[in-house]
Amino acid sequence: MFQVNPGFLLRFLACLLLVLVVNPVCAQDLELPENDEEWDWILLDSGEVLKGEIRVMYNEKLEFDSDHFGVITIDWEDVKAIRSARRQAIRTNSREIIVGKVTMNENMVQVKADDSVRSLNRGGVVSLASGQLREINFWSFKASVGANVRRGNVEQTDFFIKSVIQRRTALTRFYWDYNGNYSTSEQLEIANNHRSNAYFDYFFSSRFFVRPLSAEYFRDPFQNIAHRQTYSAGLGYTVLDLDKVTVDFTAGPGFQQVEYVTVSEGENRIQSSFGALFTATVDWEVTDWMDFIGTYRVQFAPKDVGGISSHADSTLEVEVTDNLDLNFSIIWDRIEMPQSGEDGIEPERDDFRFVLGIGLDI
Repeated sequence: MFQVNPGFLLRFLACLLLVLVVNPVCAQDLELPENDEEWDWILLDSGEVLKGEIRVMYNEKLEFDSDHFGVITIDWEDVKAIRSARRQAIRTNSREIIVGKVTMNENMVQVKADDSVRSLNRGGVVSLASGQLREINFWSFKASVGANVRRGNVEQTDFFIKSVIQRRTALTRFYWDYNGNYSTSEQLEIANNHRSNAYFDYFFSSRFFVRPLSAEYFRDPFQNIAHRQTYSAGLGYTVLDLDKVTVDFTAGPGFQQVEYVTVSEGENRIQSSFGALFTATVDWEVTDWMDFIGTYRVQFAPKDVGGISSHADSTLEVEVTDNLDLNFSIIWDRIEMPQSGEDGIEPERDDFRFVLGIGLDI
């Protein structure tokens, strides 16, 4: 005959009672403050609660200015709930802009304006930006500086600067960057090149965008280029949009004008032509503290302006603090048909630079 051990039965009943009493408390969702008019609040899937200011959600990344941790970037899928004290501008996948205070859970988003409340599925949110009338919320800035000074048997000075400025709203993106490199050896200039690129994008959906204007300026006397301007327009598409990796392609027609430092006798120093431009960008969050950002740009043009020219920039950013990074960049420039100078010497087709710098992220 089966007999029940009284001690075992008591332990079983005690465990059952503990589960019944404690589990409902643990299962309850953590609630964010409802009447806070000063701070935005977010709840992460880990159970952590943060207060601060929402800056922008774009490409499945939420930038949040935490009261305690400073500006941090959080994967959108890791955000379980939001309750904003400030007005936010939400762009939906139907291209609609909704402005108001936001309350969000795992499935739904509510936007409360002055006299109305709009509800939509969380999956329909393409981007989000602070709706406060503070222009600074839409901007971000990065700068990286590197220098090398040698004295003694060899006197050499190398200086490199790289900066990026972006403005992002619910529907638009403005981007500007600058790369500069200057070197001297024994008081003789051995490098002096500058490149600046800017464009404006308008998003029709979460993946498709139009680039009505893109402009690039390039100067490198050692490649016999005094000034080169390129203007283009095109269409863009986000071909890969994963949690950690984003890849964009852009293509379109363009116009290029080149002014050479010197040319052979009888040739024009200024040449211009129409062509085509193709750009690919990669943004990969390798780890929580390391990012890879890559850009490849190729211009197809006639021989008079150098033929096919390429520019590639691969940068590994290692986070040191919230606003300070250690950056390692490999930069490649190629001109398929470089223009010979008045001395008849043709510049090298390829230039490579390896740069280590300290970066500031604001």
